[in-house]
Amino acid sequence: MAAAATPIAITGSQILEKNGSAGIFAVAFEVRDALGVVTADTVRITVHDTLSAPVALIFAPASTDTTIITGDSVRFEGFLSPAGAQGIRLTWLYGAGSGLAADSSQSPGWRTFKLAGTFSVSFTATDKSLRSSSDSLSIRVLENQAPVVSITQPAASAVSIGVGSTISFLATETDPELRPLTRVWTWGNGSGIAPAASDTSVAAGARTFTVAGIFPVIFSSTDDKGLTSADTVTISVVNNTSPLASITIPSADTTIAAWSRLSFAATDSDPDGSVTNRAWDFGADSGSGVSAAGDTSAVTVMKTFGIPGVFDILYTVTDNLQGSAVDTLRLTVLANGRPGALILSPGGQQSITAGDSLSFLATVADPDGTIVSQLWTFGSGSGIPDAAVTIPDWRTFSLPGNFAVIFTVWDNVGAVDADTVNVSVSP
Repeated sequence: MAAAATPIAITGSQILEKNGSAGIFAVAFEVRDALGVVTADTVRITVHDTLSAPVALIFAPASTDTTIITGDSVRFEGFLSPAGAQGIRLTWLYGAGSGLAADSSQSPGWRTFKLAGTFSVSFTATDKSLRSSSDSLSIRVLENQAPVVSITQPAASAVSIGVGSTISFLATETDPELRPLTRVWTWGNGSGIAPAASDTSVAAGARTFTVAGIFPVIFSSTDDKGLTSADTVTISVVNNTSPLASITIPSADTTIAAWSRLSFAATDSDPDGSVTNRAWDFGADSGSGVSAAGDTSAVTVMKTFGIPGVFDILYTVTDNLQGSAVDTLRLTVLANGRPGALILSPGGQQSITAGDSLSFLATVADPDGTIVSQLWTFGSGSGIPDAAVTIPDWRTFSLPGNFAVIFTVWDNVGAVDADTVNVSVSP
């Protein structure tokens, strides 16, 4: 029998570390014969760590779906368990197309997203045994848009005013992404308007133009990413003669008793243009309690002054170049108890047929004087004559229509009170 071939060398390779650390190791057995031919076999040994598999969680940002604007930064922080484990490989990925390089620290901190898109951010921990854990979230990055601004006062895009005229300025602003905004008003080179604190507010307030010229007034708003929007109104300032205004009724300072009624009248003109606005002030701000709402002509409706005091009555006009003039009348209202007028019959709204009659009865009173005059009026178009008695008794309504029947009384110092009942007469 022939002798068996004997290998020249037999070697073994064990790549296990002596310190017993975890990992995946290859164990090889190799045979080499006299001619140098090698035969080998290999097995892989996985040595697990004595610690638990890693757990990776994203601690910041806390939301799993965060929306930001291009140029914004987000702080990233991870949580790893077991804490302080050796040989753990950490990886932060910020999404394809984000332009951000991967990180390998547990808390990489702030990262700035300069590109728009939706990016899946992941945090992964892998131990030596290739056991791994991942957490992820979405970062939505929107393109920044400029603010939207508009000058709302004055409403026109071009305004002509006279030298020395005052005009108020107001604007609105919004930002599509609700970003912080900074704003500024500029008043045009050579306008002579000095900077003020309100130049950085949407409500700039009133400004007086004392120099003739054409001035672009600009309101601009800038978001925290540097995008700016602006609106402009052109103010043309020309020489102008102010209008004239004069209260004619009453023609002088006047004293009345409380609860008296007055109508006011005035005249106005403009030497080199036209009067475009008329306004009254009956001392409401100083406590008269009388409103000027709706009084936009030179003649007012009747006003009742029920509160004692001294009040300045103002009539103000504005011309087509914002020049203004004002006249003042001082009205003294003396204390006085209000007279009383009360319709007893008929009671409340009445609906009757043409040819029907109603009985009219009233009562009067005055707490600190006497009633010196009283008057029934039966409605314009009713055809019924006025009556100056407390009890006019029966009155016949021959014509169809809706009539306001009014009973009015005056006391000995001119104070007035009235009561009304409405009568609807069908054909």
